[in-house]
Amino acid sequence: MCLCTTTLTAGGTSTIELGVSGDLNWLIDTMSSDEIDATEVWCSATAADNAIRQYSSDCMFDIILDGEDIGYDINTANVTAGVLKFICWWKPLEFGATVIPAVGTATL
Repeated sequence: MCLCTTTLTAGGTSTIELGVSGDLNWLIDTMSSDEIDATEVWCSATAADNAIRQYSSDCMFDIILDGEDIGYDINTANVTAGVLKFICWWKPLEFGATVIPAVGTATL
């Protein structure tokens, strides 16, 4: 789940998407980043869907397996301000499985 705590501001016609390596919009298709506002849960490429789910847990659940990296990709122009808080609910499906948060990168 991704909660927007500070409205995203684009430096131009910035778009954003969420996915895994090789399929950058698998989880959330490409949308204009300046349509993601504070108090919204970013869970859809449709701004109205995100607004309906303000601080809600009614979001997607997907299973990511075998070393896939989840990441967002910002296209066309930079996002100049805003905060997205990513929340990961995780349960190991096999012995020794791990999840490791990464920092500092906006692309896969």
